[in-house]
Amino acid sequence: MFEINEDAKVIAFKDIRGRSAMIVDDFYKDPDEVRELAISLEAKDKNESSLVGGFPGARSFLDTLEVKEKLYETYLNLCSNKLWKIPDRDIEYEEDCTNWPVKSITLNSDGSFNIPIIKKNRTFNVEDFKSNWNNQRFMVNVTNDDLLLNDILGVMPHQDYWEDEESTFQFGSVIYLNTPDECPGGGGTNLYSYRGEMYIPNRMQMFDKTMESWMEECLKKKTNIEKFKYLKSKVDGGDPYTIEFEAEMKYNRMFLYPADVLHMANVDLGMFTDCNRMNQILFM
Repeated sequence: MFEINEDAKVIAFKDIRGRSAMIVDDFYKDPDEVRELAISLEAKDKNESSLVGGFPGARSFLDTLEVKEKLYETYLNLCSNKLWKIPDRDIEYEEDCTNWPVKSITLNSDGSFNIPIIKKNRTFNVEDFKSNWNNQRFMVNVTNDDLLLNDILGVMPHQDYWEDEESTFQFGSVIYLNTPDECPGGGGTNLYSYRGEMYIPNRMQMFDKTMESWMEECLKKKTNIEKFKYLKSKVDGGDPYTIEFEAEMKYNRMFLYPADVLHMANVDLGMFTDCNRMNQILFM
C-alpha cells in the first residue's frame, strides 16, 4: 500500500502573491486501496481527543511504517525543490516593531493591527523535515455538515506554522480520497491572503477590530447554522481575507503548500451530506 504512481503528473504554481504551491495528480498507484483503509478507521472529533489546530472536522490515525518508508523520498524531493525559494520583500516597518511580542504591535486609525511583515525565505531545513517525518503516520481528516456545525470557527483560514509557536512544520499536504461521484463543485483547498499578506507571524495579529466585530455579530445568531453561514460569508467576502489560489478537489490528487501560508478547506453546508469529505493529511 501507498505505492506512488510512476505516471503521476506534477503541476507547479509560482507567484501566488510571491508564494508557490504544487499539485500532483494520479498520486497513488492504487488509490482505492488507500481510500478503503481511510473509510475503515474511526474518526475522532478534535474536541473529544488531544488534537489541536484550526481545522474543521475530525481525524483518524493509523501508525504504520509504510507511510514513512514509501512516501519519504517523494516528499523530500518535492519539498527541497527550488520552486519554494521566494525573493525577500522590501517592506518599510517601524523600528520598534522589529520584534514580535504582541505588545509591540501598533494599531491603525481603523483599529486594525499594523503588521510590519518582512517576508523572509524559510530556507528548507532537512533536519526539521526528517524530525517531523519520523512522526508521520496515516492520518485522515473527515468533514461533513454535522462536524462543520459542531465547530463553526473551523471555517476561518489558519496556518500550520506560526513563528511564536512550537511547530517546525515547513509544508502541509492533502491527498483527496473522494471519488468523482462524491466531488461537488468545491471541497478542495483555498490559499488566502489577510490584508494582502499570505503569511502572518502571530495568529493573534488577525484578531483586530474587524475580527472582534465579526465575533460579536456571530454570537447574536441563534443557531449554529446561522453562525456558520455568517462567518462563511465574511471569509468569502474579500476583505480582509482574499482567496488567492484554489486547489480543486480531484480523486487521488495531492496538494502541497507552505505551512506558513493561510489556508482553509473549500467547504460549505450541503456539500457533504450523503458522504464525508475525506482526505489524507501530512505535515512535514
